[in-house]
Amino acid sequence: MAKVLPNVPLTQAPLIARAFRVLKQLPEDYTIWHSLKPDSPDFLIVKVGEGGAGKMGLIKLCALTTEQVLEHRQGQLFGNVDLLKPLREAEQALIRWSSEKLPAELAAAMALVLLFPKLESHAREALPVSESTPHMHWLTREQLQDADLDSVLSGILLSASASDIATLRAAFSPESEMPREFCASASLRERNLSASVEGFLLDYDQEYAAKANLQFNEESEVLSRDFSLTLLNGVAGSGKSLIILCRARLLEELFPRKSVLVLTHNQPL
Repeated sequence: MAKVLPNVPLTQAPLIARAFRVLKQLPEDYTIWHSLKPDSPDFLIVKVGEGGAGKMGLIKLCALTTEQVLEHRQGQLFGNVDLLKPLREAEQALIRWSSEKLPAELAAAMALVLLFPKLESHAREALPVSESTPHMHWLTREQLQDADLDSVLSGILLSASASDIATLRAAFSPESEMPREFCASASLRERNLSASVEGFLLDYDQEYAAKANLQFNEESEVLSRDFSLTLLNGVAGSGKSLIILCRARLLEELFPRKSVLVLTHNQPL
Protein backbone atom coordinates (compact mmCIF):
# COMPACT_ATOMS: atom_id res chain seq x y z
CA MET A 1 0.00 0.00 0.00
CA ALA A 2 1.28 3.46 -0.93
CA LYS A 3 2.19 6.06 1.67
CA VAL A 4 -0.06 9.13 1.37
CA LEU A 5 0.76 12.42 3.07
CA PRO A 6 -1.35 13.50 4.91
CA ASN A 7 -2.67 10.03 5.69
CA VAL A 8 -6.26 11.36 5.81
CA PRO A 9 -7.70 13.84 3.27
CA LEU A 10 -8.49 17.23 4.78
CA THR A 11 -11.62 17.56 2.67
CA GLN A 12 -14.60 15.24 2.34
CA ALA A 13 -15.19 16.19 -1.29
CA PRO A 14 -16.28 12.94 -3.03
CA LEU A 15 -13.91 13.41 -5.98
CA ILE A 16 -10.88 13.83 -3.70
CA ALA A 17 -11.94 10.97 -1.43
CA ARG A 18 -12.34 8.59 -4.38
CA ALA A 19 -8.95 9.43 -5.87
CA PHE A 20 -7.35 9.22 -2.42
CA ARG A 21 -8.63 5.66 -1.94
CA VAL A 22 -7.51 4.54 -5.40
CA LEU A 23 -3.99 6.01 -5.13
CA LYS A 24 -3.51 4.56 -1.67
CA GLN A 25 -3.90 1.06 -3.14
CA LEU A 26 -0.74 1.46 -5.23
CA PRO A 27 2.35 -0.57 -4.19
CA GLU A 28 4.46 0.49 -1.22
CA ASP A 29 7.24 1.98 -3.36
CA TYR A 30 4.90 4.90 -4.14
CA THR A 31 4.74 8.02 -1.98
CA ILE A 32 1.89 10.42 -2.72
CA TRP A 33 1.38 13.96 -1.46
CA HIS A 34 -2.11 15.42 -1.23
CA SER A 35 -1.98 19.18 -1.65
CA LEU A 36 -2.76 21.47 1.28
CA LYS A 37 -2.93 24.49 -1.06
CA PRO A 38 -6.12 25.23 -3.03
CA ASP A 39 -4.24 26.58 -6.07
CA SER A 40 -1.91 23.56 -6.43
CA PRO A 41 -2.31 20.31 -8.35
CA ASP A 42 -4.27 17.82 -6.25
CA PHE A 43 -1.52 15.21 -5.89
CA LEU A 44 2.21 14.76 -6.33
CA ILE A 45 3.11 11.15 -7.01
CA VAL A 46 6.60 9.65 -6.70
CA LYS A 47 7.66 6.07 -7.34
CA VAL A 48 10.86 5.75 -5.35
CA GLY A 49 13.80 3.82 -6.78
CA GLU A 50 17.37 3.22 -5.69
CA GLY A 51 19.41 6.07 -4.26
CA GLY A 52 16.42 8.39 -3.97
CA ALA A 53 15.90 8.59 -7.74
CA GLY A 54 12.63 7.42 -9.26
CA LYS A 55 9.62 8.57 -11.27
CA MET A 56 7.34 11.51 -10.56
CA GLY A 57 4.34 13.43 -11.82
CA LEU A 58 1.60 15.89 -10.92
CA ILE A 59 -2.08 14.96 -10.79
CA LYS A 60 -5.15 17.16 -11.16
CA LEU A 61 -8.70 15.88 -10.77
CA CYS A 62 -11.33 16.82 -13.33
CA ALA A 63 -15.04 16.59 -12.51
CA LEU A 64 -16.07 16.14 -16.15
CA THR A 65 -18.65 13.35 -16.52
CA THR A 66 -19.68 11.02 -19.32
CA GLU A 67 -23.06 12.75 -19.43
CA GLN A 68 -21.43 16.16 -19.96
CA VAL A 69 -19.38 14.86 -22.89
CA LEU A 70 -22.45 13.38 -24.54
CA GLU A 71 -24.29 16.68 -24.02
CA HIS A 72 -21.30 18.47 -25.56
CA ARG A 73 -21.68 16.36 -28.69
CA GLN A 74 -25.29 17.48 -29.02
CA GLY A 75 -24.35 21.06 -28.12
CA GLN A 76 -21.93 21.24 -31.04
CA LEU A 77 -24.88 20.57 -33.32
CA PHE A 78 -27.31 22.98 -31.68
CA GLY A 79 -24.95 25.71 -30.46
CA ASN A 80 -25.44 25.09 -26.75
CA VAL A 81 -23.13 26.48 -24.06
CA ASP A 82 -19.68 25.00 -23.67
CA LEU A 83 -19.77 22.00 -21.30
CA LEU A 84 -16.04 21.24 -21.39
CA LYS A 85 -15.03 24.13 -19.14
CA PRO A 86 -13.88 21.79 -16.29
CA LEU A 87 -11.46 20.09 -18.70
CA ARG A 88 -9.86 23.30 -19.89
CA GLU A 89 -9.63 24.74 -16.38
CA ALA A 90 -7.92 21.60 -15.04
CA GLU A 91 -5.41 21.52 -17.90
CA GLN A 92 -4.62 25.20 -17.60
CA ALA A 93 -4.19 24.93 -13.82
CA LEU A 94 -1.63 22.14 -14.19
CA ILE A 95 0.34 23.95 -16.88
CA ARG A 96 0.24 27.30 -15.07
CA TRP A 97 1.39 25.85 -11.73
CA SER A 98 4.28 23.95 -13.34
CA SER A 99 5.51 26.95 -15.31
CA GLU A 100 5.31 29.27 -12.29
CA LYS A 101 6.69 27.00 -9.58
CA LEU A 102 9.30 24.83 -11.31
CA PRO A 103 12.54 25.54 -13.17
CA ALA A 104 11.82 25.91 -16.89
CA GLU A 105 13.61 22.71 -17.94
CA LEU A 106 11.83 20.62 -15.32
CA ALA A 107 8.44 22.20 -16.06
CA ALA A 108 8.81 21.46 -19.77
CA ALA A 109 9.41 17.76 -19.13
CA MET A 110 7.03 17.24 -16.18
CA ALA A 111 4.46 14.44 -16.44
CA LEU A 112 1.03 16.05 -16.02
CA VAL A 113 -1.91 13.74 -15.36
CA LEU A 114 -5.62 14.53 -15.47
CA LEU A 115 -7.77 12.04 -13.56
CA PHE A 116 -11.41 11.69 -14.60
CA PRO A 117 -13.12 9.59 -11.89
CA LYS A 118 -16.55 10.18 -13.50
CA LEU A 119 -15.60 9.79 -17.16
CA GLU A 120 -15.87 6.50 -19.06
CA SER A 121 -13.29 5.55 -21.68
CA HIS A 122 -15.72 5.58 -24.62
CA ALA A 123 -16.66 9.19 -23.82
CA ARG A 124 -13.01 10.20 -23.47
CA GLU A 125 -12.49 9.42 -27.17
CA ALA A 126 -14.92 12.21 -28.04
CA LEU A 127 -12.89 14.87 -26.24
CA PRO A 128 -10.61 17.24 -28.15
CA VAL A 129 -6.98 16.16 -27.79
CA SER A 130 -4.83 18.66 -25.91
CA GLU A 131 -1.97 20.09 -27.93
CA SER A 132 -0.77 22.48 -25.21
CA THR A 133 1.84 20.05 -23.90
CA PRO A 134 3.05 16.63 -25.03
CA HIS A 135 3.31 15.52 -21.40
CA MET A 136 -0.42 15.79 -20.57
CA HIS A 137 -2.00 12.40 -19.89
CA TRP A 138 -5.66 11.55 -19.25
CA LEU A 139 -6.85 8.64 -17.11
CA THR A 140 -10.52 7.64 -17.08
CA ARG A 141 -12.63 5.80 -14.52
CA GLU A 142 -11.87 2.37 -15.99
CA GLN A 143 -8.12 3.03 -15.90
CA LEU A 144 -8.33 4.09 -12.26
CA GLN A 145 -10.05 0.80 -11.46
CA ASP A 146 -7.51 -1.21 -13.46
CA ALA A 147 -5.64 -3.74 -11.35
CA ASP A 148 -2.51 -2.83 -13.31
CA LEU A 149 -2.66 0.90 -12.54
CA ASP A 150 0.95 0.70 -11.37
CA SER A 151 2.10 -0.22 -14.89
CA VAL A 152 -0.05 2.51 -16.42
CA LEU A 153 1.50 5.16 -14.17
CA SER A 154 5.02 3.79 -14.63
CA GLY A 155 4.67 4.40 -18.35
CA ILE A 156 3.50 7.99 -17.76
CA LEU A 157 5.64 9.34 -14.94
CA LEU A 158 8.87 11.24 -15.59
CA SER A 159 12.15 9.52 -14.67
CA ALA A 160 13.91 11.86 -12.28
CA SER A 161 17.01 12.20 -10.14
CA ALA A 162 16.84 12.56 -6.37
CA SER A 163 17.61 16.26 -6.80
CA ASP A 164 14.71 16.78 -9.23
CA ILE A 165 12.33 14.96 -6.91
CA ALA A 166 13.47 17.18 -4.02
CA THR A 167 12.91 20.29 -6.15
CA LEU A 168 9.36 19.20 -6.96
CA ARG A 169 8.65 18.29 -3.33
CA ALA A 170 9.83 21.69 -2.11
CA ALA A 171 7.57 23.45 -4.65
CA PHE A 172 4.50 21.27 -4.11
CA SER A 173 4.84 20.81 -0.36
CA PRO A 174 6.69 23.89 0.98
CA GLU A 175 5.66 22.98 4.52
CA SER A 176 8.10 20.04 4.32
CA GLU A 177 11.00 22.44 3.84
CA MET A 178 12.76 23.17 7.13
CA PRO A 179 13.40 26.82 8.02
CA ARG A 180 17.07 27.45 8.72
CA GLU A 181 16.30 28.60 12.25
CA PHE A 182 15.06 25.08 13.01
CA CYS A 183 18.63 23.77 12.60
CA ALA A 184 20.35 22.96 15.86
CA SER A 185 23.59 24.84 15.34
CA ALA A 186 25.59 27.00 12.96
CA SER A 187 27.78 24.05 12.05
CA LEU A 188 24.71 22.06 11.06
CA ARG A 189 23.42 24.93 8.90
CA GLU A 190 26.78 25.20 7.16
CA ARG A 191 26.88 21.48 6.52
CA ASN A 192 23.39 21.50 5.01
CA LEU A 193 24.11 24.58 2.90
CA SER A 194 26.85 22.69 1.12
CA ALA A 195 24.54 19.77 0.39
CA SER A 196 21.59 19.44 -1.98
CA VAL A 197 18.10 20.83 -1.47
CA GLU A 198 17.21 17.54 0.27
CA GLY A 199 19.22 18.72 3.26
CA PHE A 200 16.45 21.21 4.03
CA LEU A 201 13.53 18.81 3.52
CA LEU A 202 12.00 16.45 6.01
CA ASP A 203 12.56 12.90 4.86
CA TYR A 204 9.50 10.88 3.85
CA ASP A 205 8.99 9.25 7.27
CA GLN A 206 9.44 12.54 9.13
CA GLU A 207 6.95 14.32 6.91
CA TYR A 208 4.47 11.45 7.26
CA ALA A 209 4.67 11.76 11.06
CA ALA A 210 4.34 15.55 10.95
CA LYS A 211 1.20 15.34 8.79
CA ALA A 212 -0.54 12.36 10.40
CA ASN A 213 -4.19 12.88 11.39
CA LEU A 214 -4.46 16.58 10.57
CA GLN A 215 -8.24 16.60 10.36
CA PHE A 216 -9.97 18.93 12.81
CA ASN A 217 -13.74 18.92 12.37
CA GLU A 218 -16.56 19.55 14.85
CA GLU A 219 -16.41 16.02 16.23
CA SER A 220 -12.67 16.14 16.83
CA GLU A 221 -13.05 19.58 18.40
CA VAL A 222 -15.35 18.07 21.03
CA LEU A 223 -12.97 15.18 21.60
CA SER A 224 -10.02 17.56 21.95
CA ARG A 225 -11.35 18.60 25.35
CA ASP A 226 -9.98 15.25 26.54
CA PHE A 227 -6.41 14.15 26.14
CA SER A 228 -5.42 12.52 22.86
CA LEU A 229 -1.90 11.11 22.64
CA THR A 230 0.35 10.31 19.73
CA LEU A 231 3.58 8.49 20.55
CA LEU A 232 6.64 9.42 18.48
CA ASN A 233 9.62 7.09 18.89
CA GLY A 234 13.10 7.62 17.51
CA VAL A 235 16.77 7.48 18.41
CA ALA A 236 18.71 10.60 19.36
CA GLY A 237 19.12 12.91 16.36
CA SER A 238 16.37 11.26 14.29
CA GLY A 239 14.33 14.48 14.11
CA LYS A 240 11.63 14.02 16.78
CA SER A 241 11.80 17.66 17.93
CA LEU A 242 11.93 18.84 14.32
CA ILE A 243 8.74 16.88 13.54
CA ILE A 244 6.97 18.49 16.51
CA LEU A 245 8.01 21.99 15.45
CA CYS A 246 7.02 21.44 11.83
CA ARG A 247 3.69 19.93 12.87
CA ALA A 248 2.95 22.90 15.16
CA ARG A 249 3.76 25.30 12.33
CA LEU A 250 1.54 23.36 9.94
CA LEU A 251 -1.38 23.24 12.39
CA GLU A 252 -1.10 26.97 12.91
CA GLU A 253 -1.26 27.52 9.14
CA LEU A 254 -4.22 25.17 8.60
CA PHE A 255 -6.21 26.26 11.64
CA PRO A 256 -5.27 29.91 12.28
CA ARG A 257 -8.12 30.38 14.78
CA LYS A 258 -6.81 27.60 17.01
CA SER A 259 -3.98 27.72 19.53
CA VAL A 260 -1.04 25.32 19.47
CA LEU A 261 0.89 24.53 22.66
CA VAL A 262 4.18 22.62 22.71
CA LEU A 263 5.60 21.56 26.09
CA THR A 264 9.03 20.01 26.70
CA HIS A 265 11.09 19.10 29.76
CA ASN A 266 14.28 19.58 27.74
CA GLN A 267 15.52 23.06 28.66
CA PRO A 268 17.77 23.62 25.56
CA LEU A 269 14.74 23.06 23.33
